[in-house]
Amino acid sequence: MRKGLNLWIVALLFCVGFPIFSWSQIRLRGQIQNLNPLLSNPSCLGMELFSEVKAGVTRQWLGFDGAPAAMHVSVASRALSASEADRSLGIGGIVFSEQSGPSSVAGAGFRTAYHIPLVGAFKMGLGTGVDMIQVRFDPTKVVLDNPADLAFYGNGPNQVWIPSLDAGALVYSEKLYLSTSVRQAIGSRFRLNPVHPVVYSLRPIFHLQAGGRIPLSTEFEGVGSIGLQSIGAAFWGIDWGVGIQYKRKLTASVRWRPGDACVGTLGFGISRFLQIDYAYEVPLSKIRQSASGSHVLMVSVRLGKEKGTTKNYFW
Repeated sequence: MRKGLNLWIVALLFCVGFPIFSWSQIRLRGQIQNLNPLLSNPSCLGMELFSEVKAGVTRQWLGFDGAPAAMHVSVASRALSASEADRSLGIGGIVFSEQSGPSSVAGAGFRTAYHIPLVGAFKMGLGTGVDMIQVRFDPTKVVLDNPADLAFYGNGPNQVWIPSLDAGALVYSEKLYLSTSVRQAIGSRFRLNPVHPVVYSLRPIFHLQAGGRIPLSTEFEGVGSIGLQSIGAAFWGIDWGVGIQYKRKLTASVRWRPGDACVGTLGFGISRFLQIDYAYEVPLSKIRQSASGSHVLMVSVRLGKEKGTTKNYFW
């Protein structure tokens, strides 16, 4: 019995500590944050003239047992603006869920941002968001050498609710942008089980990204960006991206995170009101020995007058 209890503790440390840490990276990493910038920076709310509903699903590291699978739905809307040059208020929300082996994370949050004109064609947006996150671990989903070990299976699901604060700033025009944000700004320390001695944490995630758009012809435009991300005080990674757009309706891009992954993305503007994006990520880290690539599918529905549903900003 004592051996089973020790095994329970070891399994809990690995299956909870690692997925929670991985989730804090996965939730912001990869191509998904470029397909929906609301996931990484709340200040993007209110940039466009239209309202937009986005729904995305992610299947990561196919072939890897217990690989993360995630989904999210976000709503973004613009208010209090009389014209494109005026100050504007953006409001929105997000619902998300991710399953990673016996661990899962789910939650919902509210976002808001305020935009003001700067010099020339540049504007600035300041945004914030509040989430309520549920972290859950189900020990019955852990496979043991001894399935009859009651010391393990006698413990049901453990869960905790955690508040999270996000903040961001954005300086942008139709040709250039600079974005900075922090997720989980306050950070949290918690126990999944009040009687268990192990304390876990969600650390702040800092993100910085800059990019631009260059006209190549009357119909084609080239785009590029570079991003930096860190978890806590530790530098985590760099992200390079280049792409091409056709009439701001069809897009193709390649992103590269050295030592981590390479991502190819295709986007199709079915109409002024419907956009579909697909991304495939090839792992470059050691995980490629055990798993294949990751898939991301995003569907965007734009709501508003027809003349106001053209996307002016490309990120």
